Amino acid sequence: MRKQIVRLISLDPRYRVSPYPAIAEENSRLDTYLTGQHVDPDDESTVGGLTKEEMLGDEKLTVAKRNRFPFVVNPKTRVPLTHSMRFDLSKDDSGEYIKPKDKAIYDFVKLQRFVAYSKEEYVKSKHYFYLEDKEQEASARVTKRDKRFKAEKLVRENTASGRLIDVATMLSYNLNNFNIDTDYLSKTQVEDALYDACEKYPENVINCYSKDAEEDMFIIKLAKHKIISKTDDGFYDGSKFIGMTLGEVKSFTSDKENESYVSKWGKLLENKTGATKGTKTTTKKQ
Repeated sequence: MRKQIVRLISLDPRYRVSPYPAIAEENSRLDTYLTGQHVDPDDESTVGGLTKEEMLGDEKLTVAKRNRFPFVVNPKTRVPLTHSMRFDLSKDDSGEYIKPKDKAIYDFVKLQRFVAYSKEEYVKSKHYFYLEDKEQEASARVTKRDKRFKAEKLVRENTASGRLIDVATMLSYNLNNFNIDTDYLSKTQVEDALYDACEKYPENVINCYSKDAEEDMFIIKLAKHKIISKTDDGFYDGSKFIGMTLGEVKSFTSDKENESYVSKWGKLLENKTGATKGTKTTTKKQ
């Protein structure tokens, strides 16, 4: 059995003592009520959902739909939402919800505009409640710790000065909140900044060590050393437009007709840093 309990928490003093009478929103575009059991043609996950008439009880449910929706949220019935309201979303060994009514009400509550998905997303002027999912929060923290461990391991096993500088340069390009000048920092200071990035941006650090990052790294280094220029309009070699984005520049460099440019840039970069395009840095096998 997979146990999961979600609570509805109110930070609005009015609804910490009195319930909020929630009712389903009527959507004119879809010609239905948004209950969490409705059909939305743009959402494949809602295929086989309930029609407006079925939700209102004007049409009988088929056996298949009764099995899928043992509890139906009536869009005309107000649902009292209370502080610390609990939803048992636990599943049995076959993957079925043990309390389908709780699941149905939970799906309805998630669609209410005044309910935030988490405390972090709660906005005082916009929300009355937020959903507290301890299981999901714990899972997210475990995942982040795993990524942080992997990121730190990659930094620890690739401590060559040039490699540290390359990763820091790429992070500085990709992240607004990570901006260090490797030209004026010692190797130890750069390494320290990368470990800090492992804690705050583990996935970005990991991506710097992927095979796909090599081409990005080459272009970013070209721009850093002013071999090519980066403006708001894109990347240029003198007056020659190369591309608007990294992806477009990579398309330019992969075109055989542009080999002379790539060769020229590689030689200029080697003169400045000792590294050329295609120089592979060794990453220990994880």
